Amino acid sequence: NHEIDSKIFVLLQLAKLAGNKVVATCGGSDKASLLKELGVDRVIDYKTESVSQVCLPSLLISFDL
Repeated sequence: NHEIDSKIFVLLQLAKLAGNKVVATCGGSDKASLLKELGVDRVIDYKTESVSQVCLPSLLISFDL
């Protein structure tokens, strides 16, 4: 069983209350499950996924000038 720091939990809840989508990284399926239970919108397990491949598409912004 993994515990989460209370400060991280409070920050997560504040971000969600403000209407933000929360993305978190972790190492392992147990930690990923815990983060999902706590309300994280997208959990990236760096042991099984590439953080850059997951995040890069959402960072690409196009401008129509």
